[in-house]
Amino acid sequence: MEVVFSKTFIKEFEDAQQKVNDGEWKIGDLLLEAMPMLPHGGSVPKGSITVKQFIRAVANKFGIPSATLNRNRWVAHSFPKEERVPWISYQMHSRFTSKDNKPVFLEVCSRDDIMVEQAMEILREHLVRADAPKKIAAIMIESRWIAFIQEALTISNMAMSGETSPNAITLRMTTIQSLVPSEKEAKIVIDSPGHRR
Repeated sequence: MEVVFSKTFIKEFEDAQQKVNDGEWKIGDLLLEAMPMLPHGGSVPKGSITVKQFIRAVANKFGIPSATLNRNRWVAHSFPKEERVPWISYQMHSRFTSKDNKPVFLEVCSRDDIMVEQAMEILREHLVRADAPKKIAAIMIESRWIAFIQEALTISNMAMSGETSPNAITLRMTTIQSLVPSEKEAKIVIDSPGHRR
């Protein structure tokens, strides 16, 4: 099904792309208005355009990656206009969208007894503490990958040398299977804070 954009949507989207300060908020609001968040487990009516199709069409039309558009929409949903803090950057808002982090964000930003710099420092410290367990888990999984690769190279060298029996090589190969991270563990590494994509 083809996505057709109204002239108003195109103009407002192009205007939002030109904005330096609140362009990402505006883009997120436009996407959310066009495709509101569905309730958990909900689905669009049969024959309707899906969120994925809509986002892909917007990405193709305006030259913005789908992942960026999905994030813009999610952040706009997570922080309705009345909850946005003008003196906190969009990027900082985007890091506090989870149900665990958002209450901390709102509580810190509502305090009258601290300066802006102090509030920012508290928020940064919270993110460091929140990210630490994820980083540790990712490091441990990555170290298993490295151990697997090193062992695989050793087995390969043993096989190529011809000096090791096939049984010994087979036995060694079965022992390295446990080093291979599962798909879930691989996702932990990919999603970990600071992971180089």
